[in-house]
Amino acid sequence: MENEILQQILSELKDLKEGQNKLEQGYVKLEQGQAKLVSDMAEVKQDVAELKIDVVELKIDMAEVKQDVSNIKIKLENETNKHVRLIAEGHVDIIRRLDYIQPIVENLEDDVAVIKSVVTDQSKEINVLKNAL
Repeated sequence: MENEILQQILSELKDLKEGQNKLEQGYVKLEQGQAKLVSDMAEVKQDVAELKIDVVELKIDMAEVKQDVSNIKIKLENETNKHVRLIAEGHVDIIRRLDYIQPIVENLEDDVAVIKSVVTDQSKEINVLKNAL
């Protein structure tokens, strides 16, 4: 009977030992997983630090772009728009002058046509008179 009890205790001790081994193996795996997690976290922290630097650089670049756009808007407003307005005003003046000058030009064209006709007729008469002499 004592032998049986000892056998049973021995069997339970073996079971406990196997359980302890399994726990130790699980603990080792847990420690390895934890080490991997710590390593991954370090990489994530490094990536976040790099992202922060990139964001700062992007903010600086964006500020420069905003300043450039602002300068362009000011230049357009102060120079380009002013020049376009002056050109438009000049065109209006030219159109007014054309409206005023057009009837004068038409009269001059009519007068030139009459003068050409008279000169042509007189040239013919002069030639006839020259030939007659």
